[in-house]
Amino acid sequence: MVPLLIGIVLAACVFAALLWSIYRTVQTKGNLRLNYALLSISTLTIAAGITYDLLGLMVSAGVTCMGTAIIAIVKDPGWSKLLPVTQLLLGGASAYFANAILFA
Repeated sequence: MVPLLIGIVLAACVFAALLWSIYRTVQTKGNLRLNYALLSISTLTIAAGITYDLLGLMVSAGVTCMGTAIIAIVKDPGWSKLLPVTQLLLGGASAYFANAILFA
């Protein structure tokens, strides 16, 4: 029961970060809008890679998610840096575990 609850909490955090990225895509302008759009797409791509067990997709989307999350953390003002940190951790975990499975 505890692993299920942990999974639900992690999924809720990732979903909240995805919604925040979509919101920031609509609210920002210029290169930052493109960054948030790529962050949203890479988060969805990681979820698809996990669902369909596509390890190469998980690695490439994880690297993209980490890169765009770092830009979002640097450029985002105030407390809202927490949600891109969640996506940074998701991208890192995705790339790490997919590489561990690929090269095991």
